[in-house]
Amino acid sequence: MWISRPFQHPKTGIFWVRKAVPADPRILVGKREELRSLKTRDPNEAKRLFVHALAERESRWANLRRRPSIITEREAHELTQSTSSAGWLALLVTAWPSRRSRTWSHMNHAP
Repeated sequence: MWISRPFQHPKTGIFWVRKAVPADPRILVGKREELRSLKTRDPNEAKRLFVHALAERESRWANLRRRPSIITEREAHELTQSTSSAGWLALLVTAWPSRRSRTWSHMNHAP
């Protein structure tokens, strides 16, 4: 029986997580396998970080398996405030505000 474990890069000595992407979320992820650096050379620290990295990855794949849901602009803003890794979502919300926000801003700047 194979047990998942972190692997050490042969040149740098940094530990990494390598995990095959399950078939169902593979289309959304766009890869057959995901790699992530644990940013440590310490084997004990790598084992501790590895467990968290796998749990995070499994959680993300579970979210991708769920049906998409529509959220409001306020909920999107709250998500960006509570999730540190959602910088792209913050950019999306600020780059493309809702139609209602654009209409309001145009009304305020009309001559």
